Amino acid sequence: LTDVEIKNRINEIYNINGSRKGKYLRNYRRYCNTPRVGLENIKDPSVIGYWEYDASPEVDTTPTPSLNICKSIVDTLTSKMAQSKVRPFFNCINGSFKDIQICKQSQQFFDQYFDFQNVQEKVALTFRDACIFDTGWIYIDEDSKDINRALPWQVYFRPAEFTYGKMTRIYYERLDYPVCLLPDNIRKDVEKKTEAQYITYGVYYDISANVKAHYVSCINKVYKESFDSDRLPFIPVFYMNPISGQSSISVVDMLN
Repeated sequence: LTDVEIKNRINEIYNINGSRKGKYLRNYRRYCNTPRVGLENIKDPSVIGYWEYDASPEVDTTPTPSLNICKSIVDTLTSKMAQSKVRPFFNCINGSFKDIQICKQSQQFFDQYFDFQNVQEKVALTFRDACIFDTGWIYIDEDSKDINRALPWQVYFRPAEFTYGKMTRIYYERLDYPVCLLPDNIRKDVEKKTEAQYITYGVYYDISANVKAHYVSCINKVYKESFDSDRLPFIPVFYMNPISGQSSISVVDMLN
């Protein structure tokens, strides 16, 4: 794929997924009980809880204390889910002594690896995203081998591919991403052309073309590399699996 073709594919899936941000913004404001909070400005976000919904008829009193039902229910479900330990199991049935030892070593390795990566908390927060927005995402960085929670409104994919069970491309765009956290080769190019401390940084995966591409919009440059895998490094977590397309019902949707 050429740089232009990669940009066209990014724009395609980006435009398809643009409409869901309105719902995500509404649900986030319901959960936080803050009508003026936003999702886009990450480096200088709105202060949660400063602006509140107030149904009090008096104009000369402070806001009436209220119970946020949306937040209470979501937090209760998240707490219950967090009690179940996230852990892979390795069983050896009718194997040799060597097979049994390998299974034990694999179990010990992944138990320690999941603890080191704090997967328990990350999966619980991803489930909370699913309860608020309808979808949470786990991102496995194949370079650093880190397991991360991706923000749902920053992940773009083809709804038709998801519906039919085979996703071939995905775009992960992080807004207000610190330049100091970029890969070294990209960071040096950005620092040469701009003095910005925060940029929009995207990573595009395409398993049909065996391509991974880093895209920096402020310098309009694509950094391509090979990606030899038959699976995308993203795992969606739904509160309720979509029937068609990418959208489903979340807990906040039902309580709205």
